[in-house]
Amino acid sequence: MFSIPEILLTDTFRTIVRSDIQFGEIKHRSTLKRHRKITDGMIQLIVNTCDKFQNHQDYPIWNYVKLTRDYQKSLFPEGYNDFQGVLSKNGFVINHSYSFQVGKNKGKTKSVMIPFDKIETCEKYLREINRSRLNGDVFVDWNNPITIDGVELPKRIKVDTRTMYDFSNRIKDYSERLYNNLNLQLRLSEMDDEGFLIQNYSKSDFGRIIGQGVSSIQFTPKIILNQILKGCFDLDVNTCVYSILPVIYKRMTGKTPRTVCTERYVQDKTIIREDLSRSLGVGLDRVKECFTSMSFGMRDNTSSYFVNDRMVTPTLVEILGSVEKSIEFREHSFVKGLWDEMRILFSGLSKVSKGKIPIKGLRSPQRVSYLFQQEEVKVLKEMIRFVGHDLICPKHDSVILLNPLSNDRIEELQGIIHDKLGYRITLSQEMIGG
Repeated sequence: MFSIPEILLTDTFRTIVRSDIQFGEIKHRSTLKRHRKITDGMIQLIVNTCDKFQNHQDYPIWNYVKLTRDYQKSLFPEGYNDFQGVLSKNGFVINHSYSFQVGKNKGKTKSVMIPFDKIETCEKYLREINRSRLNGDVFVDWNNPITIDGVELPKRIKVDTRTMYDFSNRIKDYSERLYNNLNLQLRLSEMDDEGFLIQNYSKSDFGRIIGQGVSSIQFTPKIILNQILKGCFDLDVNTCVYSILPVIYKRMTGKTPRTVCTERYVQDKTIIREDLSRSLGVGLDRVKECFTSMSFGMRDNTSSYFVNDRMVTPTLVEILGSVEKSIEFREHSFVKGLWDEMRILFSGLSKVSKGKIPIKGLRSPQRVSYLFQQEEVKVLKEMIRFVGHDLICPKHDSVILLNPLSNDRIEELQGIIHDKLGYRITLSQEMIGG
């Protein structure tokens, strides 16, 4: 989870965010220490609303986050009833329904609803402090870059915060406006004295280059990126999994897979998505999410099932919103063919990878994901080396650039990736916020 910005770890803010006590009135040192710890635990939950990995799976609303036993015990190993009591007094609503993990079935953690008034209190407090940090330019500082997995990445990025203020204030929906403002203010609070956002990265167990902390541009919501990096460029690998997985399969099994539908999707993804969007009567983003989930091993079942006495909705139904639309998508002739091809790829790769991956205990789809991400990051590193100091930030299968690449340079990069790695990928480039 994101660390709490230092400017929120003060008794001034702790007093503002707590509606049940005044820190200035606490005289006993141990009592003060205990309430600081409780309040910081509360502040962490507010910060977690901006971390998508902390969102609770049962709620599509952004201000519901996980309240795990491990988190509470890390703060209060002797017992966390007092902590939960303070949360309740301050308007936080805890759902105590949970289930333990049984075998390969994941359990469900408790959730907590963060009240909007506490979020707004935090956003307004940060806004007052950050008011002098507004900037109208994007600038990349390549002095003292950070090196991760053999490639250099810029550590300090200056972003355009003025346009984000103007844009966010025009959003009419209160919840959406508050979410965007809190995300922006948390990131501004992590700027250094010269107005730069500090970027830190690590290498994940699966091989990806992962941004760290609330100041990470990599994990900034797209709606905010479209404003703070407006006029910059996103260079993206089209249908990355569908382009790479068949090659990995051939290398590891020695067999040439059937890829008629896969190749057609790589070539005509826009037409196929739009056709399905119209026929199903759902948004284009939902159809895109279906194809993305298919590429990572999503099953085609449409019937809900029980895990630990809890009803679970299949992923396909969650995405499309109804069983009827899910069946219609699944039974579409092209989708059926593509799903059959993906099943063969996943089945073959999960068999040949068994016992050959350094991370123990991975299930079949996770092993395939590991194999893919190991190769995906190789493509990403070639892109990073090629674009040089135009790089702002790497993502998983794209890079954000200060200046665009010409069509000739894009073709040159595609050729380098094919010659070095054997992947015939296509790259697309679009202006951010354009």
